Amino acid sequence: GQTRAAASVELVESQMAAYNAKDLEAYLAPYAREVELRLLSSGEVLARGTDFMRGAYGARFEQAADLQATVREQVALGDLVANLERITDARDEWSESIDIYLVGPGGIRLVWIVIPR
Repeated sequence: GQTRAAASVELVESQMAAYNAKDLEAYLAPYAREVELRLLSSGEVLARGTDFMRGAYGARFEQAADLQATVREQVALGDLVANLERITDARDEWSESIDIYLVGPGGIRLVWIVIPR
């Protein structure tokens, strides 16, 4: 049978592919309804719930259709998937973060985001 780590990676990769395709509903599908996105450094909540994300990412997908996310490195352990992610735009400008996804019942329940200082 499929390992927990492989199942977790599959969920995370499906939202990444949908992000790159700018397919909002496919992007939200892997997330638990009450998901939280938090900064790891401070615990600050950046987003709570797929309804909030639908509004935030829907606007982002429309305004910045050229954004592309790539995974430069990945570590998976059970219910956790940690990605070093790079976002690039049409001008080839980029930013990186480490995104740590916690998968549980209902999908991705928590994302800790580490942004370089």
